[in-house]
Amino acid sequence: MKNNKFIAGALMLLLVAGCSDEIEMRQELPVSGDEVAFGAVTEDFSEPESRTIYGLPEGEEGNFANYSKLTISWLYDGTDQVRVYSPQASEECKYADYTVSKTDGADGTSEAYLAKNGEIGVRWGDISTSHNFYAFYPLNKIQGDGLQGKTTVVANIPVAQERGELLTSETHPDVITDPSWKIIAPDMSYCMMAGTGTWDPIQNQDKNVALKFTPLVSVLDVVVNGPESGQPSRNIVSVSVRCSSQDIVGDFTYDFATGRCSFPEESDGDNRIATVSCVQGTGSESRPVTLSAGEKLNVKFFLFPRDVKGEDLSVSVLMEGGYVLTRTLSGGGSQDGVLASGKISRVITPNLKFPSTNNWMSLIGNDVLFSQLSLPGTKQSYTGSMDVSSFDPTSSIIRKYQDLYVATGTNTQFDAGIRAFDVDIESDGSGKTEVYSGTSVVNNPITGRTMTLDDVLDALKGKVQPENEEATEGVVLFLTFVNNNVNSKVWSQNVIRALEEWNQNPENSDVLRQLTTSTTMEQMRGKIAVVMNLSSGDEIPNSPINYIQGMGTGRQSREIRPLNYNGNATVYVQNLMQVNNPTITSDPGTFGWRQGVGLVPYYITEAVAKEEASSLDLIETKKDLMNQMIERIRNDGGQSLFINDLSGFCVVEDAASTGFFEYRYNTYHFSFSGGYWETDRTESFYDYQDVTQPDLGYDDYGSDEPVRPSLGDTWCQYDDRSELGNGGNPGAFAELFHEEATNAISALVENGRVPMGIVLMNFAGSDVVQFGNVTYKVQGIRLPGLVMSNNFLFELKTAGTGN
Repeated sequence: MKNNKFIAGALMLLLVAGCSDEIEMRQELPVSGDEVAFGAVTEDFSEPESRTIYGLPEGEEGNFANYSKLTISWLYDGTDQVRVYSPQASEECKYADYTVSKTDGADGTSEAYLAKNGEIGVRWGDISTSHNFYAFYPLNKIQGDGLQGKTTVVANIPVAQERGELLTSETHPDVITDPSWKIIAPDMSYCMMAGTGTWDPIQNQDKNVALKFTPLVSVLDVVVNGPESGQPSRNIVSVSVRCSSQDIVGDFTYDFATGRCSFPEESDGDNRIATVSCVQGTGSESRPVTLSAGEKLNVKFFLFPRDVKGEDLSVSVLMEGGYVLTRTLSGGGSQDGVLASGKISRVITPNLKFPSTNNWMSLIGNDVLFSQLSLPGTKQSYTGSMDVSSFDPTSSIIRKYQDLYVATGTNTQFDAGIRAFDVDIESDGSGKTEVYSGTSVVNNPITGRTMTLDDVLDALKGKVQPENEEATEGVVLFLTFVNNNVNSKVWSQNVIRALEEWNQNPENSDVLRQLTTSTTMEQMRGKIAVVMNLSSGDEIPNSPINYIQGMGTGRQSREIRPLNYNGNATVYVQNLMQVNNPTITSDPGTFGWRQGVGLVPYYITEAVAKEEASSLDLIETKKDLMNQMIERIRNDGGQSLFINDLSGFCVVEDAASTGFFEYRYNTYHFSFSGGYWETDRTESFYDYQDVTQPDLGYDDYGSDEPVRPSLGDTWCQYDDRSELGNGGNPGAFAELFHEEATNAISALVENGRVPMGIVLMNFAGSDVVQFGNVTYKVQGIRLPGLVMSNNFLFELKTAGTGN
């Protein structure tokens, strides 16, 4: 005999056999105070290989294109557990928790039963009266004290419905016979059910109690069609369903007395979206599901059991790179256009193709707080022309850290899903504001002239406000000081003036946006939040310009810094960029080589000598800082702002990359016009331990010359260049660090369920980069893809729920 449970239209029927020790097959009246044995059996129940597999009923195996019902099977490994409660039970034990188990018969059949989890199970009360029994599956979804002295249960259907394994005709030929189908096996613990059973002293002459389970969910069955014939394959990151009119997931209450579900009037977050991740594996080994022409992907959602108009529901497929294909349901799951409560409804998407624009933010609810989002971003975003044909990985300095332009031209960072950009701006006494990258200003690839701040704003405006299309996206633009022709105070004045003039142009009215912790996604659609990175003493801008005070331009920050945002909030920043190069083992007498960590920048040998740093290995330091930031994010719960800068470069054998310490030896001479100092020689040191104090013949030395020098006196003047280091080998860094970053971000996405703020990186949108004859794997597609996907895996706070 076999056991089964079905979803067939609105009804799921489960008859579960159960007892405390063994199944009682003979008829026997119960005794007050004894434990209740829950038992019944049904026919044609095939034992499953995995509970997380939706199967087709007998006769329809492999027919995923069209079916009338679906089977759901138990997994007898202790994971399927229920709670049972009876108001009429003995006061000693009115409720108890059970595990679905089975016993095998000699004839090869099996019978399911409920095995108690604790010392005692539910006990009979006065057997002269009727008993009502209520059960809930699964046990671990019950919140609080449900079914403990009451007939109600509070449970939660989450936004992120955990994926199972990917099933194909190759991996599971017993489940899928058609090689064109792929299935993401759902987590069946979200298929919540209410069980009821009764015992009447007159009609029931057996102490076994049959429990009949009915579903408390609706099922949306989505079929994603692959590309058309002749088109390239597409990588699927996730599939989402969104309702425009009401919550479809979140907390709900089921009352066994009335047989009805109730839902809160105002949810705690954005519960109008449900998402199933299609990424298989974890960390740098994780990969989206690939769909080729003619292939289909099947994904199932468990939603609130409430009627929904088909026109209020839309299904979205998020492809790698942030591209989204969305289809609104028309006609629904029945003739009246309504997806009825508790039924299965199927949606089939059009063939996959890349849309003309990247619009992953279109999936974010209007009321969601923008500060709740996880934004992939780039550091020193503009690349200019990267001529690296003569690149030497040991000595060549690269100061341009991206592979794609921000938003100008085709195949841009914006098109790769990036929504935060850090751009260096150079200014001078004339007030110009030009884009700077590496060692020079950048030419606009469209006009051929020098690219200005106005060009950046115009390009981003064109992306967030596409012509003849609805504005769905918003971006954050960081502007960073370049220490070239003017000081930072004059720079800030010039940049503020340029922003104000651009903003006052009627064509740009209401594009710039003040970004606060209460700003919503709706308020950011089609908008640019400009954030100026200021040093101390810089001019403070007014609305709608945002600012971070104390940011600076250094590349050597070895701590997470809490900085002032807009004068009234705190943003935590991790932005160590200049690190050692373990691939270079040069002469220890030059460039500060150390065993085990390779080439190191000058500033770190000095810091270690002064006990201001514990390690010469700055890549490890960077990893530690990143993990500290992630832990801070995990514990913060979305209350603060974060900038986790994952960009950087490994130093190379060049003084401008490593930094150095310089002595100038000056000798005092006489002339007819008086005495003067003449530099005899200069020595540079790349390692702090090589710096020695020369015998000057007097006590005063350093930056100040002797007060009363005599003829032939020697004065040693030093110039600390340890702050140098604005370039090196970013490809080597990205290959060494980004895999670790991908693993860490992947773990946060899978387990953290919190906003991760702004994540800056190198080479966003590029999987590999090539410098000369050297190719580096830089994770520039997987890493930002993970950050994007994090926005769809938990309830994002909304303006209605506050910060």
